[in-house]
Amino acid sequence: MLRSQRLDVGQSVGAILAGVKAAAGEPIRDECVRLRDGRALAYTEWGDVHGPPVFFFHGSPLSRLWCPDECATQAAGVHLVPVDRPGFGHSDLQPGRRLADWPLDVAELADTLGLDRFAVAGFSAGGPYAVACAALLGDRAEHTVQQPVASLSGCQ
Repeated sequence: MLRSQRLDVGQSVGAILAGVKAAAGEPIRDECVRLRDGRALAYTEWGDVHGPPVFFFHGSPLSRLWCPDECATQAAGVHLVPVDRPGFGHSDLQPGRRLADWPLDVAELADTLGLDRFAVAGFSAGGPYAVACAALLGDRAEHTVQQPVASLSGCQ
């Protein structure tokens, strides 16, 4: 049975991304799944595996091994699932891929993990991937958080 929880994680994920730093510890799980088309898709899990799930899309050139803030992730009680996009880390390259292809990979991973609904968060170059999931996955992606690296409004 697919797990479904009411997700009220927008502020929690914002707090996690606000404390951006390199992960110092080890993820709960570091796995690779084989998608229906035969490609490998790598992911890790951080935080509370029983908490509301949040798929996290890293910036470039980061990978699934980067948790923005382990303490904030744990304190927020979320199940953070960073995923290597095609061609990053241990995920296989997908020749000819388009941004609109990514949500299908995320949905397949969510099905594998038994997750019916989830939030998506993108940091830096991962932001457009979070937006694509929000646009194309309908009600499955209940919340979307996009965090740029920095605002340029204060630059001189």
